[in-house]
Amino acid sequence: MNDKDRERALRFGAYVKSLRQAQGKSQQEVATKCGYTSRAAISSLEKGKNDLAFDKLPLLAQALGVDPVELFSVYADDETETAETQPQIEAIKGMLYDLSPVQLQQVAAIVKVMRDQNKGGAV
Repeated sequence: MNDKDRERALRFGAYVKSLRQAQGKSQQEVATKCGYTSRAAISSLEKGKNDLAFDKLPLLAQALGVDPVELFSVYADDETETAETQPQIEAIKGMLYDLSPVQLQQVAAIVKVMRDQNKGGAV
């Protein structure tokens, strides 16, 4: 994990933790609602040590009482979101609401490929 990805993982984890604590929920409660048997997965996520499997995103959002798109708001101030790209990002976020969990997984796979291409210098 490069420094930028590590920082994002830490930021996402802190955001998840703040949402969980604001609702007075334990790590075990959230873990159970996400299909985990132990709180360790949520603990690692909150510490930025593990990524969240994409299929767990809707479950995590439901456990935290937020819309799945809300979980991405933690990245709203990334330097990649500029005045030029912000309207496009908002439009894409809006489209995500209408997709099924399977379709969301497909979108995530496509975005991951595109992101990996950008990391490699491709455009």
